[in-house]
Amino acid sequence: MKETHLLSKFQEVIWREALHCYDEAYAYKLLTLLPDNYENITPQSVFRNRPKVFELENALYQVYKIPSSPLAQEIWTNPLHNLRQSKDNPAAIEKLIAQLNSSNWVERFIARHMIVYLGVAIRLLMGRLSDQNEEWPETIEWLLENIAIETSKELPKHASRLLCPNCIVTCGKNKVKLTWKQSLTFYGCQMCYQSQTFIDRPAQIIAVLDADIKLRQRQNRKGEVLWVNWLTRKTVFEFDRVEIIKATDEEVELFAIQVGNDKDRKWKYRKMICMVAKECVLSENTLRILRKIFGRVE
Repeated sequence: MKETHLLSKFQEVIWREALHCYDEAYAYKLLTLLPDNYENITPQSVFRNRPKVFELENALYQVYKIPSSPLAQEIWTNPLHNLRQSKDNPAAIEKLIAQLNSSNWVERFIARHMIVYLGVAIRLLMGRLSDQNEEWPETIEWLLENIAIETSKELPKHASRLLCPNCIVTCGKNKVKLTWKQSLTFYGCQMCYQSQTFIDRPAQIIAVLDADIKLRQRQNRKGEVLWVNWLTRKTVFEFDRVEIIKATDEEVELFAIQVGNDKDRKWKYRKMICMVAKECVLSENTLRILRKIFGRVE
């Protein structure tokens, strides 16, 4: 009896996906997994929202396990197998985004699931959503909502100690607007919005300006200190201290402008030390700019 109830629940998920997916060819393939003349047109099914990606994925695998029609086996064996394989060897996110409008329903199906699984496409999806020529804006919104749900499960517990290795920015809560009256909250890098790859935040991150060092960043053996050379990045990142070793007035002032525009960390900069090496000769005007931003310039 319990197994029958679970089967009915999984079938209802597939039915809802077929009703709300806006993808006619794919919806027809979904219906092959359901019994002939399956009619679950109840208020609960019709008016409930489209199922979430991982709820749907679980339902597909569960229903597929049950002996079904030869047609369903023929249609779904390869797509479900390919989806598993894609998770082991994911395609580039740009390719997956492009496949959302593929003429092949299997590519569209796998792209939707993989985009949510990877959770790195917020900015790209937002760009697609703002495109008036987007073929399936409802699907883009659905993907964004799924990413928001998935990133809000575990990341909030550890966000403050997670660092994006690409941006050197802490993981945290982000808010984007879907429409003028609807916004979306999700967790990820507060710069690039990715939510998959993080490192533990070192106890201290030092922003270095040194023309003689070509490496973008290095870390001590214990992982307690991370030095990041701003001159090789030219973008704002998170840091606890500044060391200016060898840089021109123009480079230092550009750094100061970027930091000065970072209103969210203004209070932190006012408590921070900025060390200037003796051999680095800066103009009095440049030093004055630094003193306005940082608590101490030595």
